[in-house]
Amino acid sequence: MTELNKSIIQKVKDELEITDDLSSTELYDLLHKYRSSQHPDKFTDDTRKKEAEEKFKNLNTLLQELASYIEIEKLQKKPSEIIPLQKDFDLVKYKQENVNLEETIKDLELTIRVDKIKIENLKKELARLRSEKVDKKTKELIKLYKPTKKNLFALGITFFLTFIVGILTKIEEIAIIISKYFPFNEKILNYIIFLFLILI
Repeated sequence: MTELNKSIIQKVKDELEITDDLSSTELYDLLHKYRSSQHPDKFTDDTRKKEAEEKFKNLNTLLQELASYIEIEKLQKKPSEIIPLQKDFDLVKYKQENVNLEETIKDLELTIRVDKIKIENLKKELARLRSEKVDKKTKELIKLYKPTKKNLFALGITFFLTFIVGILTKIEEIAIIISKYFPFNEKILNYIIFLFLILI
């Protein structure tokens, strides 16, 4: 083994505060159990929880390094040496896969929390933009359809002319009926109707 690999074993022993001469798989098992005891969820105090999170992160790194060391160690052994230790190697492999999955789940949970916050912020932004758009459209419609003095004047003239045309039509109908029975000259009737129109 290289000096670097040997230092991994020493780092694990230092972390566990042991001096016994144990196999790499035994060290992994002890480190894995120790890691479980240091899980941040076991602490309620914020300061201790934060410290545990940092320690837990370091322990995960050590486990990963030790698992890599064990894999290299396994590759360097002869098949006859591997057979009696196969169960231990498999246990390390499955435990490390579990640790990796836990880390993946933790990362995904963090991503989900971040995404939820982003979604909430986007919903708020969308609601704000919709509100602004509605306000803008409302103002545009009010501006478009709000009667101005010019529009009111035009509407007034239109109404007045329509009213006059209606009266003239009726007066003409009435004049025809009256002219049949009017005892005086037709010119006098025309003068009377003309005066009536002027009064209107």
